[in-house]
Amino acid sequence: MNLELLARETLEGRRSYTKFVENTLSEARKTHAPIKSHLEGFAIIYEEFKEFEAEVLKKNIDKTALFLELTSIAAMCQRFAEDVLKTKEINPLD
Repeated sequence: MNLELLARETLEGRRSYTKFVENTLSEARKTHAPIKSHLEGFAIIYEEFKEFEAEVLKKNIDKTALFLELTSIAAMCQRFAEDVLKTKEINPLD
């Protein structure tokens, strides 16, 4: 799945942001083990935030890159809630 292409489509209004976060979360589940602890979850979200911050502080902001980093934060917050706090997984049919 090409998340950069999906990001551009979302930014152009052809996809919903919620659906894009779900796609990002789905990709993260495929490539990374579940988050095991509060501290690990914090570290992952903090790292994503620092990447977002780096994009924000650039002189020439790349809107797609900024959007991807922002979405990564949202997806990792959802992943933390599911893996560590044991909330219900996102189901697009709910």
